[in-house]
Amino acid sequence: MAVSLDRNAVIEDQPVAYRILTSVMSRNEVSPAYLFHGSRGLGKFALAKWFVMALLCEEASPSSRPCQSCPSCRMSVAANHPDVHTLQPLDKRVTISIDQIRKEVRPIMRRRTFSGRHKVLLVPEAHRLTSQAQNAMLKILEDPMGSSVMVLVSSSLEPLLQTVRSRCVKVPFKNLAFTAFSHRLRRAGLHEEGRHRELYLVTAGDVELAEDLAGSESTEERWATTEEMTQLLIGSKPVAPAEITAWAEGLGKDREEAIGNLAHMLVILRGHLLPDGAHVFAECVDVIARTVESVETYANRRLAIEVGLMKLQRLLQSRYN
Repeated sequence: MAVSLDRNAVIEDQPVAYRILTSVMSRNEVSPAYLFHGSRGLGKFALAKWFVMALLCEEASPSSRPCQSCPSCRMSVAANHPDVHTLQPLDKRVTISIDQIRKEVRPIMRRRTFSGRHKVLLVPEAHRLTSQAQNAMLKILEDPMGSSVMVLVSSSLEPLLQTVRSRCVKVPFKNLAFTAFSHRLRRAGLHEEGRHRELYLVTAGDVELAEDLAGSESTEERWATTEEMTQLLIGSKPVAPAEITAWAEGLGKDREEAIGNLAHMLVILRGHLLPDGAHVFAECVDVIARTVESVETYANRRLAIEVGLMKLQRLLQSRYN
């Protein structure tokens, strides 16, 4: 659990989240569960790791945690703290199953702490928990074991059960305004300000995805392909299912690229449908958002994209009926 955090950037970009966490530390009142939620690329996981390190820090003054120099902080930085367990899908699976909760989480939460402070379960992608796994987690939340703390991180609240959400202290992350987004790109060494606006629209403010796209030599070629696909979907002649399947195959090979291409598709649709087709565009936004969520959550990305493209085509073709 290596920890790297630009505190000034967090204060500037996510003041609400930072204020909630520093308040917890200053009062020294720790709840059994926290839920860091918001769109991708906002620094949720980085701040979650910083918070976990602060929870376990040995510094006497709460306002000085994490000190990053005590034995506990050094173990956190080295990603080998015995009181921190990070829960990830097993064997390249897309979801976290109930078996993992039974075999992996329960034994960890029952054992004694090494430091005497807290046992922490960190779930970087809580939206990957199956509903059965969430119900198993809920039983642990309802009857916390000793000084255990769960820190859940999710890019969407929708996949999480309401009962799980209600048990957590919510730490919200807000989408970046363009000025903050552009500033973050400059700090990352991307000084071509002419591209910042385009990247902001294509990635919906996802800085991490923008950095990946800006550093990819094939980005312009991929965007051209996506634009051609979108133009065909918008046209009056339906695209053959076999062609849509082929597109989905190409878009689905890499999750990050697929999400970036879907975001770019939305920008193109905006230019074609607004202002006259505002209601159709709103429905397109919903379809693409659900497709992105499926790409993030399910193993068969190609199928998720294919279904999304089929839905988009039916929606766009309805304008000609």
